[in-house]
Amino acid sequence: MTWFGKILVLLNLAVSLALMTWAMVFFTLRVDWSDQKGGAGKPDGELVRRIALAQEGWNQVPPAVASWQEARTTLLALEDGGDKVILKGKDYKVNGRQANRDWYARELEFLRSNPNPEQFCQEIVLDDQRRPVTNDLDPLTPRVKMAPAKDRASPPKPLRSLVQYNMEETNILTKLLPAEQDRLEAAIKEDTRLTELLLGPKGIHARLIDERVKREDIMAEHKLVKTPLINTYVESELLLKRKRSLEVRLEELRKARAARIAALGGQP
Repeated sequence: MTWFGKILVLLNLAVSLALMTWAMVFFTLRVDWSDQKGGAGKPDGELVRRIALAQEGWNQVPPAVASWQEARTTLLALEDGGDKVILKGKDYKVNGRQANRDWYARELEFLRSNPNPEQFCQEIVLDDQRRPVTNDLDPLTPRVKMAPAKDRASPPKPLRSLVQYNMEETNILTKLLPAEQDRLEAAIKEDTRLTELLLGPKGIHARLIDERVKREDIMAEHKLVKTPLINTYVESELLLKRKRSLEVRLEELRKARAARIAALGGQP
């Protein structure tokens, strides 16, 4: 036997021992995948434990399904509404969001374009804190309570739709337009006349300017004659004083002449 043959025999022996060891370990440490319960110191099969885990998981499904079904029922009732919806053990009639949107749209359309004069508008009812009062019969999509709307006149009157007020406004304007248009034209003509009186060539504005110019001329002339006037006044005062002194002197001469005539025996 050659060395190569000896090596192959030893290699075969080593592989055999390794496979034998792996088989013994696998046999002793194998997992029991059966559903048999253990006994006499043996553990339960792996399927027993896994079946218990699965059953525990399935026990959690019914409450979750019930909660999901209630949430789904609530959601469908919110969206589509229903005549009989069971919520928390009670039966309700739910309008639904779409029905509420249609209801609000009808109310808004009524406010805009209802032509019937016998139908009046409604407004939202508010509580003491100025919050909208809702209808408690529908817990999911409640609608606000409505009451007849009235204006702020005294006494208050019911409010009508916008189209009715527009029609009333058109009728009133049709009736008032000719008279108001004539009054406006008359006012325009009167304004034109007064403007011409104020700003025309002989208007008040021009006359005021002429009077101001005259006043300025008079003030200038007054400045020119003021000094000669003062001199004339002073000279007239001096002349008056001179006149009085001459009259006194003349009176003295007359008295002296009369005394002299009397002294000469009455002969001049």
